[in-house]
Amino acid sequence: MLALPIMVVGAALLIWGFFSPSTPSWVFLSLGIVGALWLLVTNITFKGRVPSEGQDPLHLTADEVEVFKAYPVYFLHPFVARQYSSALSFVQAACFAWIALMLWHRMWVQTGLFVVLIFLAMNMVRLLNPGHFFRYHSQRGKLTPVLQERLANIESVENKLTAHRESLYNKLMDARKRGAAAGD
Repeated sequence: MLALPIMVVGAALLIWGFFSPSTPSWVFLSLGIVGALWLLVTNITFKGRVPSEGQDPLHLTADEVEVFKAYPVYFLHPFVARQYSSALSFVQAACFAWIALMLWHRMWVQTGLFVVLIFLAMNMVRLLNPGHFFRYHSQRGKLTPVLQERLANIESVENKLTAHRESLYNKLMDARKRGAAAGD
């Protein structure tokens, strides 16, 4: 679980912050902002790896390519994206505790930066796990027709990627079986 170290470090900094809030608050803010910016740069970098419309093996439509470009980390590395999405959700929750602590100690600059970090993390969570975000709001009837169409495109790309990954896995297993049979 990739999110666990981030959560452990964040919790340790928060506990340290109850005894001496200045240093751990700056460390937590620095790690949070650097992590969010790293994910943003990663998202931008991965946009160059998006397949074009109708290209083999996925045969994506124009709308699906647009969705793929909007959420490349989610589609190219779904496990990592979901793990970091969970870690950023923890960061958001921890920020609320930090804000209360910073207000108690009258540390106004850090309070403002923790509010900024909450909004940064919130936007990154949506980029890293849009399927969850859209499905959650769809179940509550809070999606406009445009966003419902986007959810349909996300699910279509997910299905095409799953089918492609399964076919690659099956080819690999067939090759291993042939190699094992040839070795006997």
